[in-house]
Amino acid sequence: PGNYNITLNVTNACGTVSASQSTVVKDLPYITTSSVSGACGSNTVNPASYFGFNGCGGTISNYAWTFNNGTPSTGTGASPGNVTFTNAGSNAMTVVATNECGSKTATVYVPVWPIPVVSAGPSMTICSGNPAFLQGSASNGTPSYNYSWSPSGSWSCCPNVYPSSTTTYYLNVS
Repeated sequence: PGNYNITLNVTNACGTVSASQSTVVKDLPYITTSSVSGACGSNTVNPASYFGFNGCGGTISNYAWTFNNGTPSTGTGASPGNVTFTNAGSNAMTVVATNECGSKTATVYVPVWPIPVVSAGPSMTICSGNPAFLQGSASNGTPSYNYSWSPSGSWSCCPNVYPSSTTTYYLNVS
């Protein structure tokens, strides 16, 4: 792509005659992409931040967007506005850019991780000084999980604790 001058020189016994003309060579649009960082539960992104456009000598006349599992599900223009993805997994964000030479398609994937479901186990009653077996668990996220109990300071899912009085234990899973 680019602007070029083309010159024709014709020579005969009478001399040389030249004629020139400018020619513009165009190509399909060029689209660059960058990756999207993942988020837990939902991911709201501005598509224009992850796609770059070059008309390659032409003028992009149409941008057609589709957002797999996104809200909204479609868009137009170079910057279609924010899109929210709530389905866990890798959600496709696709654009078709069109200029006078044709269309080009590019896709970027938007990762959404499921929010973990955490359980600190059932409430229990024990006699002072006896052990309690805490029964923490996590699911629906991306293992491996990191467990942190307070006030015990334990880093496992299911520690034995020895409370001397009524104690509430809190479980944090990351």
